[in-house]
Amino acid sequence: MAFDWVKKAEKLDDKVEEVPKSNVIGFFKREFQSADPKKRVFKLFCQEKDHIAPADFKPLFRHLLDTHPGLEFLQATPEFQDRYADTVVMRIFFHVDANDDEKISWRDFKLSNLMDTFIQVSNESDINVVR
Repeated sequence: MAFDWVKKAEKLDDKVEEVPKSNVIGFFKREFQSADPKKRVFKLFCQEKDHIAPADFKPLFRHLLDTHPGLEFLQATPEFQDRYADTVVMRIFFHVDANDDEKISWRDFKLSNLMDTFIQVSNESDINVVR
């Protein structure tokens, strides 16, 4: 989960179910406050690694499939949801992964329009117009 990263960085016990607000704020200040928005998004995806892997997109696509109005048609066919997400991830890596090694580096992410595409998807009800 997302807070596992915070727990580890803040040296909290893994069994703690709620991360104290002060730890979240301290973590944010150290890891994100001085970073530009694009770098923040990159760090959120890759967390403790130096690259984004295909599986790192799973939480984003799970959320999109569950909530985006342009993807409501897939809610009636859950068997296609994973295939849809896999196809989109493959397209992202085809366009962004410069080394074709299933790793999106900071350089790849920074030079891509992926962040702009994320913003466009969040603002567009017809997801099919986003490329």
